[in-house]
Amino acid sequence: MVQNKIKKYKRKPKIASHVIDNTIYLLDEKNDELVILNESSYILWKKLAKESTIEDLCQELQNTYSVSKDKVKKDIEEFIKKIFKREFVISV
Repeated sequence: MVQNKIKKYKRKPKIASHVIDNTIYLLDEKNDELVILNESSYILWKKLAKESTIEDLCQELQNTYSVSKDKVKKDIEEFIKKIFKREFVISV
């Protein structure tokens, strides 16, 4: 029997970060780069302190900005892909 498991993501502990005026700066120590997240990405970053699905993250932005699920989902999937590649989040 194949089980369709919904992926959950969570940010990795001990990622160096600093917030200034709703903009968050994350340190990519592996590449020695500073990554800047905008306000909506910051909302997602806070949500990722706990295990979250793409749907959870969509709901968070929909509640905040009153935007369509289709638009939000595409943007969130791209965001997760980028921060996963940088090893800021893990799949749990």
